Amino acid sequence: ALEMLLRQPLRGPAGDLQLNQIATTETLRELPFDIPLSGFASGPAVDVLADALQELARHPDPVVQRYASERLLQRQPQLSSGFLNGVIDLIVRLPQSGTSDHWLVLDWKTNRLGRPINELMAAKDYWLQAQLYRQAVSRWLQLRLSSNRPLRIDAVMLFTRSGEGAWLLDGAGQP
Repeated sequence: ALEMLLRQPLRGPAGDLQLNQIATTETLRELPFDIPLSGFASGPAVDVLADALQELARHPDPVVQRYASERLLQRQPQLSSGFLNGVIDLIVRLPQSGTSDHWLVLDWKTNRLGRPINELMAAKDYWLQAQLYRQAVSRWLQLRLSSNRPLRIDAVMLFTRSGEGAWLLDGAGQP
């Protein structure tokens, strides 16, 4: 099953690119990140999750918009201090997209797809996770790249059991 996954085209903006075709030099694996949840002593706490959901509510994909709008109505504000942290499974530098440097955030999901993939993405808050990962990669790249070129960061949640991927595309060139 793993060999099949490595030979399967990623689709989406990666087109026919297969995981086994990606050079190690074009990847970052298991990248830890921290997103500040507050302005510390000098500023107010912010609701980072609500901010990410508001960005998703403006996303061009109506499935993502609907998910984010519904989640915003369901949740109470959560003003927190400290950091939100995690580990991103894989980041891939894709061939340039127009005038933008093009990056792909890939997260492995081992769930069984017992329902349509978009329903699972919403039920498990994977759309929100993909958005937070895109934001973390954007910050990380801006700190490390000397280029002022725009960044395009797409994300895919790749379900390993079925080989299906759910894409959160960056249509605007910025997360």
